Amino acid sequence: MMTSRRPNKILDSSPRPLLLKKSTTPKGKGNHASRHFARRTLPFLIVFFAALFVFYQNLSEIFLSPLETSSSVDILSNSNAGHALHGNVDSSSSSLNVDAKMHDSLQEGRQKKAAIPTADGTRIIHREGEGILLLEEKSKKYHEIIHTTSNTEMKSISCLAWNSKDWLEKPRYGNIPGNYSHTEFPLMANLLDHLPELLDHQNVCHEQSLFRNMGKENAASHKNEHDEHLMMRIWRIRLMYMSFYYHQHEHAMREAKERRQLEAAHGSQRCKEAMQRYNVQSFDYECKNAKFLLAEVRNTGIGSILKRDLFNIFMAGVVLNRTVILYNAVQRGVEGDPDYFWSYPWQLASCPRQDYQCTFRPITGCVPLMEDIYNATNVHHRDIQKFMDSEQIPYVSGRDDPPPEENTRIIRYIKPDKNALKVGPRFLARMNEIANAMIDQLAHDKQDDDRIPILRKAAESILLDEDTNNFYKFGHEHSGAMIAFMMYFLRPRIDKARMLEEFMQKDLPQGFDSSRTLGLPFRGSDKCNQESQCLSFPTLMRLLRNRWFEEGFHDRFGHLKNVTANILVTSELPNIMELAYNFSANDTYLEKLPFYPVWITNTNDVHQGNGSTKRPVLTHGATADDITLSILSSFKLQLNAASSVGNCCSNFHQTLFHLLRGGCGLHIENKGQCLQDRNESIYQLCCDVRHKRFCPGKRLERLRKEYNDKEMSVQDVEAKLWEF
Repeated sequence: MMTSRRPNKILDSSPRPLLLKKSTTPKGKGNHASRHFARRTLPFLIVFFAALFVFYQNLSEIFLSPLETSSSVDILSNSNAGHALHGNVDSSSSSLNVDAKMHDSLQEGRQKKAAIPTADGTRIIHREGEGILLLEEKSKKYHEIIHTTSNTEMKSISCLAWNSKDWLEKPRYGNIPGNYSHTEFPLMANLLDHLPELLDHQNVCHEQSLFRNMGKENAASHKNEHDEHLMMRIWRIRLMYMSFYYHQHEHAMREAKERRQLEAAHGSQRCKEAMQRYNVQSFDYECKNAKFLLAEVRNTGIGSILKRDLFNIFMAGVVLNRTVILYNAVQRGVEGDPDYFWSYPWQLASCPRQDYQCTFRPITGCVPLMEDIYNATNVHHRDIQKFMDSEQIPYVSGRDDPPPEENTRIIRYIKPDKNALKVGPRFLARMNEIANAMIDQLAHDKQDDDRIPILRKAAESILLDEDTNNFYKFGHEHSGAMIAFMMYFLRPRIDKARMLEEFMQKDLPQGFDSSRTLGLPFRGSDKCNQESQCLSFPTLMRLLRNRWFEEGFHDRFGHLKNVTANILVTSELPNIMELAYNFSANDTYLEKLPFYPVWITNTNDVHQGNGSTKRPVLTHGATADDITLSILSSFKLQLNAASSVGNCCSNFHQTLFHLLRGGCGLHIENKGQCLQDRNESIYQLCCDVRHKRFCPGKRLERLRKEYNDKEMSVQDVEAKLWEF
């Protein structure tokens, strides 16, 4: 509420006569005092005010000179920008000499909450209850005058003028520096103009993949680029990937633009000094007007986290219009304290942060205070699910059930892994809205861009995104939104991305031919007979033999003894290559293969022995960061295959297939085949056998019927496969 204030008299510099009250003293009395005043005091006051006037004139020349740059820096933002400074304006504390006209403009500006230009080009920004921010240049150095109730203080503000005192001075949950995540931050420009570099953030995907490479100038063309249906699908996934980026960075991009403008005005050195003083990293932004959805990252396998927890969190963030913040290893006090707070370190991270940013790029530039994490309002999964499951589009406040904690700025998502949220109408409508906004901006800036028609179609197809589960409950198996999310989250830091590329180039042999390459990710250890049934290595190789004929490799390369096929073998098992070499040494197996296997493996794999983050077996000084990097390097190697098979009871294999179906692999035709999708019962492995104990029995019953033998075991069937 606006409060009336007495005019700041010090701002009015118009000359004022010295008012002397007419004497009522009888003649002859008091004349001595009057003469004393006229002869001594009055000259002194005249000299004093003259000196004061000269002082203020000099001060005005120093700080209120016109801008020396050719173009003024507009430090105002739109209504979404944060406040500049805190503090109240008090007339007794002002020390600026501005004319009376300026004083009237300032009073008017208090009502408009706008920038008030002075006669010399100065801009004063005032918001009720926040103080006056005056920015001007002299010898390319800027200063701020802060008016407080107690004193006038001058200090350098550099590029952090818009950030609040609390955010600058209190502990924050900061990001890694910007040079680990961006070569250049888009700064709220047209994002589709930055498409190539933002797609290249996903450099787990193959460099020549359709997702990263389609439509690039001077890029190798794909034979499938004439397939409009396929192109539409890739553009839809790209648009959703970019929509996740926009949603997560909207507020940070706006603040980054303001920071860049101030840095240009003040100089980079002053900005650097201020950021060092307040320990603000180059990718830390306050995002004052953003609402946050906080969540702790659970300790489990990377595939499970992606498919259940994180996808739920990101969908909720989009629907609730809240920026997602992920955290780990946050602690306040000790157990037993009334304000005790503790969250687990992420067990797939070992750098000092102990969170996902040890390996991956920040999901947002927004940085909350630590106290925001401690004090966030908890919201349970059921409340979020209820709002998201509604098909009422658009949501109308006052008519429909409101979002949980609608008026609370920071909330925490409790138990996001409870069950999978569906890719519903509200989520898809919001993604479509963001995508169309980006296309509108592109059309505004580049009306003749030939991508616009297919982008419009792709944006509309977002509303039709598939979200089907097959018999084995592989959630979001064909969802483009799931694929886009995985590609968004699985963006390695720039330093890690370089390492991944070096690993892959070292593992691929000279003259590597991807067109005759089969992918065999092998999942064993804790997965077997707990979460899933498993197959022996020879049985999986028998399946690759079938795939060689089914996929037409024999037509292209033949099936003679001198034909070789590259087999990409990756696994958490330490003895995986021993299994491969033992297979090669068995002539019975080799005689029945249409190719000779050339084994290629991820030599940088840690082979931690199981898929659990809680029971890794680390050797040779390997760390949790090494485990995460080896997971990504296995993904990257497998994306070179022309055909792949996998056990879709494994979330790791499902994640790999999502990447392949999103155009992340070198061969777009390779979408991966789940063992469970085969017609042969031997490959139809049961998942979650601890809870679905009926499934193994039914599978064995089918096998015995197929082989007409009521006494056969699964192992007997696996051995019999090689008799045909």
